[in-house]
Amino acid sequence: MTSFRWYLVDALIRWLVDNGCVPHIVIQCDLPDVEVPQEYVKDNRLVLNVSGQAVSNFSLGPHGIDFDARFDGVPRHVHAPAGAIVSVHAKGSTVGVNLEPELPDAEEKTTPTQRTKRARDSRPKLTIVE
Repeated sequence: MTSFRWYLVDALIRWLVDNGCVPHIVIQCDLPDVEVPQEYVKDNRLVLNVSGQAVSNFSLGPHGIDFDARFDGVPRHVHAPAGAIVSVHAKGSTVGVNLEPELPDAEEKTTPTQRTKRARDSRPKLTIVE
């Protein structure tokens, strides 16, 4: 059975936005396949604003979370598997959910190149049938 975590994270982010809150996530940065600006990590965790005004190219799915954001004015890419998302909450509020880190299965570990190839291979293809 696939993990439900990304569904839960997605629903919480949407719910917070629908209620006029600014959604933040916390990523556990010492897990495999986490790609974040390490200079902003404190105690192996990074708090990120994932509102539409703060990020671009936002994607959340079974692969995890991907987006581009600015850190001190410098554009950076962020990627983390869904299991590395350990909290979703509203800025300045106690509203939210904390989760335990979830290690990926060995077959789920991928490199950025493998993720790109998998996404490219999963696109529909047209073939000529004679």
